[in-house]
Amino acid sequence: MAKESNKVIEINNYNIKKINYDIIIAVAVAENGAQGEPGGFQAVDEKLRIYHSNLNTGKVSYKKLVSKFRLLKGFNCACTDINKKNLGWKWFDLGGGNSLLIREKYYKLFNESVIEKLGKDYKKGELYKNWLSILKSISDNFNDEPWWFSFEFHNIDEIIDYVKVYNEAPLYVRTHKNKDGTRSIDGCINYDGGLFKITKFLVKNKYVFEEYYDNEKYSYLFRKRIDIKDIDDFDIEQVSYLILRCFNIERICEGTIKIFLESRLLLRLIERAKELKGE
Repeated sequence: MAKESNKVIEINNYNIKKINYDIIIAVAVAENGAQGEPGGFQAVDEKLRIYHSNLNTGKVSYKKLVSKFRLLKGFNCACTDINKKNLGWKWFDLGGGNSLLIREKYYKLFNESVIEKLGKDYKKGELYKNWLSILKSISDNFNDEPWWFSFEFHNIDEIIDYVKVYNEAPLYVRTHKNKDGTRSIDGCINYDGGLFKITKFLVKNKYVFEEYYDNEKYSYLFRKRIDIKDIDDFDIEQVSYLILRCFNIERICEGTIKIFLESRLLLRLIERAKELKGE
């Protein structure tokens, strides 16, 4: 159960590093010229901590804010496309240039509470004034389970959209070499777990095949510089091997996913898997 907190934390260059994006449940954003606070930004986590900044005049740069709260990337604050893209968030219009994003895990509960408290035909301005109190009223249903426990992809286009906006790569820990030549992890890995739902969907829906995971004849691909254009000629064996192996625990520790994300290789590989299936 979440403990109610009324403290508003002003986001700065120091504390933004400590914010856990995976337990953020609501984000309110105001466009420039919006009613209320133009450029205003609020985020609320499962412990009901409220984080505040301003997209224009805040103590932290807009670039850092978008990097931490990656759902904002590419949505230009209006956010109307977020329901179509289904990136794990749902959009509410608060009126006057103000938007509210609720993590999909809590959308149904929040929406039902909105209708219960404000009526089915509520006005946008009413939700603008009451969304935070409504969020607090359903806090008994919050828990510390990361959002991605219940998150699933519904089609490959959702995965492609997800990878396109995924700009916060996992934090990799150091590993040490054991006497037998294997490697062990020092500490733990902090990552967005939704990223690791990708292979589950691709295998289940026959975009890639696990039988090629151990096909070492393609291991050289990790030792060479792959150009995105090269992927145009890859077959299903090569695509399956690269996608599945880049999520291997040792590859994670070596930073392969980070490289594949930043270079757009993972995105192109997923697109190629879709092409090979004839879609």
